[in-house]
Amino acid sequence: QKIALAILPIFSGLLSLLGSSCIIYIIGNDRKRKLRSTYHRLILGMSVVDICNSTVMALSVLMVPKGDPYSWGALGNQTTCNVQGFFGGLGAANLF
Repeated sequence: QKIALAILPIFSGLLSLLGSSCIIYIIGNDRKRKLRSTYHRLILGMSVVDICNSTVMALSVLMVPKGDPYSWGALGNQTTCNVQGFFGGLGAANLF
């Protein structure tokens, strides 16, 4: 069960990263026309923040401090845990 809970965020984080990257690519291809629209600027900003959040989600298991009994494959330290918390909070703020 610990292994499944450790691996699933990697897949969902990578899928979200891929989706946000595609959105940025689509908006970037026609930026002169699309960046005039407030809608496209908001979507672009949300996609950039989502890339940060998705990266942290994909690396979530690796950033947990080593020796944590509740996480499988933990390789991080306290600093990586703090970075993960910062970007996780930034991604959560993106929802509102």
